[in-house]
Amino acid sequence: MLDWLIVGGGVHGTFLSAALARAGLVSADRLAILDSYDSPGRLWHTRTRNVGMQFLRSPSSHNMDVDYRSLRRYAAQHGYSRSRHFIEPYARPALQLFNAHLASVVERTHLQERWIRGTARLIRTAPGGYAVESDAGVVHARRVVLAPGQPPPAIPRWAVSAGQTVVQHLLSPRFTLPLTGLGGRTAIVGCGMSAWQFALVLARSPEAPTQPVLIARHEPTTSWFDSHPCYLGPACMRDFLQAPIEVRRSMLSQARLPGTITPEVREQGMEAVASGRVELMHNRIAALEAAGSESESAPPDANRALSSYPQGRSASHVSRAGHSPLPPHCLRSGDRDERATLSEDGAGTESTTTAQSRDAGPLTLRCADGTEIRADQVILATGFSDEPPAAELVARTAAELNAPRDRGGHPILETSLEWKPGLYAAGRLAELELGPSAGTIVGAHKAFRRIAHSVPAMPVQYQKSIW
Repeated sequence: MLDWLIVGGGVHGTFLSAALARAGLVSADRLAILDSYDSPGRLWHTRTRNVGMQFLRSPSSHNMDVDYRSLRRYAAQHGYSRSRHFIEPYARPALQLFNAHLASVVERTHLQERWIRGTARLIRTAPGGYAVESDAGVVHARRVVLAPGQPPPAIPRWAVSAGQTVVQHLLSPRFTLPLTGLGGRTAIVGCGMSAWQFALVLARSPEAPTQPVLIARHEPTTSWFDSHPCYLGPACMRDFLQAPIEVRRSMLSQARLPGTITPEVREQGMEAVASGRVELMHNRIAALEAAGSESESAPPDANRALSSYPQGRSASHVSRAGHSPLPPHCLRSGDRDERATLSEDGAGTESTTTAQSRDAGPLTLRCADGTEIRADQVILATGFSDEPPAAELVARTAAELNAPRDRGGHPILETSLEWKPGLYAAGRLAELELGPSAGTIVGAHKAFRRIAHSVPAMPVQYQKSIW
């Protein structure tokens, strides 16, 4: 039996695994990581490459080591330039540097050797701990940490046609974009960092056949962070943790700043618009029509389930009332709950529907004011849904263990981030305890500190403030 099993090998699972090893809490042969991909951080690398990220939004102190100075020391030791590989304020690192440091942490802690490739299906109790059932077999561990990453991407209702999506989501693991031979234009729908960064990728690419069009609800809104920074410490977290669970959900929505971009991305974006390399339109999409098909728009009953929407290994569904999967800054109140979500792995949905949309010929996006936008492909940059990550695993495990959840399906955790004794949750699954930064890199640091407080053998230097 393992001492620790980390379910999820993305940013959070990788950080927590490395931190446990670095803290000396577990020996290499008593720790394992269970993940559906083949290496640590694989989905992180895929998404950041697809988006076209150049610099992180997080400061360099929020890195993949428990020592906040680790990334800067690594940069100095390996010849990275302060002027070229960091951007102010907060010394935000270049993606290239961050990934190199991530690889060094993985190598130092031998995480690849502790890798189990598989997808967890259910967690149940077993003598001495837990049994995690997966498609790679049953794994037994005394302690288990659920760190499955981000929720699935969110899809606007208008993008679902006859039970099939006719667009791609930029954050989907299966996203592909052949830039050559299209002979047409790309429409990008969104107003946050992903949308603008991807528009800049196309604007800079000599292979992009035509000028991309970015369709956003509003003028670019700038913010250094994607949530209010006071939640990084006790100033806001004290009130947050004293509030009832149902109030915390509302506080999370108010604290987050989706649909915002950093000042340097805004500057680059506006320069691309001014030079004609990106066309910017402020509008709301009401319907989408493929060549030879009838227009698809949202039905009057916005809360009605999409019974014809395809099911992947995780069920796709319309979000619950009151939980908008698209950024509030990009929505009108009447647009809420008109969204479907793709499963995290997109199984059974995207590869076939992408081909259908391209075979169908040009697409027409019909806007609320009557404007029509023609495009050969539509790329959604509309963020993640508000459902829990690994929703099916969470629901099955909750039923098996009689573990508490809120109305949205998220685990209700102890201060230690334990859902049940010895079963922890991190990342977005822990947002009701860690606040709006739960899904970020600093959220992984906060999760580790919470876990450290619950483990008697944890060295005292890692038992810092729970904030």
